[in-house]
Amino acid sequence: MPSALWGPFLPAFQVVWWPVNQESRQRICRHCKEAFTPNPRNWTRQHYCSKPECRKARKIRSHQAWLAKNPDHYKGSENVERVRQWRKDHPNWAKQAKTKPKPPPEAVPLHDLLQDAVTRNRFIIGLVSDLYGCALQDSVEKKMRSLILKGMKIQLAMAGRKINRRPVCPPA
Repeated sequence: MPSALWGPFLPAFQVVWWPVNQESRQRICRHCKEAFTPNPRNWTRQHYCSKPECRKARKIRSHQAWLAKNPDHYKGSENVERVRQWRKDHPNWAKQAKTKPKPPPEAVPLHDLLQDAVTRNRFIIGLVSDLYGCALQDSVEKKMRSLILKGMKIQLAMAGRKINRRPVCPPA
C-alpha cells in the first residue's frame, strides 16, 4: 500500500508482538525480589507480585510518589476549616466506625440441611414415588421423612449409640 494513502494512520495499525512463553514474561518483584508472571494486560507496567505484603509496599510507594507530585493537596486554611466543619457536623463518626461486628447466626444442624437437600432432589422424589406407589406430594414427603429417620437410626446404631425410641431392628 502506498504510504501517502496510509501515512497518518500507520502507527494506529502497528501490531504489538507478545512474548510466546511464560518464562520470557517473568519479572522480579521490586519488594520481595522473587520472580513472578505479570498480568498479560498490564505486563509492561507491573513491577510487583500479587502477595499481600508486596501489594502493600506498592501502595505505599505509589502514595509517596503521588504526594511528591501534589505537595499542597488538602493544605491551606480553607481545607482546614472544611474538615473542622465536617467533624462538628459528624461528632460520633469515629465511635460508630469502631462498633463490634454482629455475631454469626446460629448454625443449622447438619441433618436438617441434609434433609432439605434430599427432599428437594427430584431424582429421590421420583424414586420414592415409584418404589412406594404414591404420587401425592404429602405422602411422598411423609415417606421420605420416615426413610431419613430410619437411615439416621441405622447410622447411630452403627456408631454404638443407643436410641430412646423404637429398636433399630425388631427381634426375630
